[in-house]
Amino acid sequence: MRLFFAIDLDEAARAVAERAGALLARRTAELGASIRWVRPAGFHVTLAFLGEVPDEEGAALDAVVAAPFSQPPFVLSLSVAGVFPPSGAPRVIWMGPGRGGDEVAGVARLLWQRLDDAGYGPGPTRFETHVTLGRVRRARAGAARRLRALLAEEAVLPEVAWTVDCVSLYESRPGPGGSTYRRLATAALRGAAA
Repeated sequence: MRLFFAIDLDEAARAVAERAGALLARRTAELGASIRWVRPAGFHVTLAFLGEVPDEEGAALDAVVAAPFSQPPFVLSLSVAGVFPPSGAPRVIWMGPGRGGDEVAGVARLLWQRLDDAGYGPGPTRFETHVTLGRVRRARAGAARRLRALLAEEAVLPEVAWTVDCVSLYESRPGPGGSTYRRLATAALRGAAA
């Protein structure tokens, strides 16, 4: 199974993110880049991508989300556009945080502490809070520069905001139209006093 942990968007936030993605899709249509836009059902903030995990390791991962996290619920807003990687040919078009990014990074650290205890390593040294809106498949010469310039102009998008109150474990199933996701487990954010 291909597994990852993520924060979900609520339906209202998902609808606003869909509009932001549609705005960028219209603005980038003439740039000479082939971009696969993520379906709104696929919007999420990845906290940890584990990749292929043997089925028998499922119980260890269930234990990772068995107890609530010692982080109170918080508001996360996304309103900034950008691309990964930061230089060279763009591969991912994303929407990033206006506020709540530090809290997301804190949840990711708590999650990776649990994953490290379960034998999955200490996790990445750098974490970027974002929702992937599109993946650049290929671009004509000069399109990468024009795409970066356009995203600099469109750096501020309609704000997407919602209350984050849980972390979910997902299975990713790749398909011809993009991956689909199945939620396997959820852990609440409750704060240290809960």
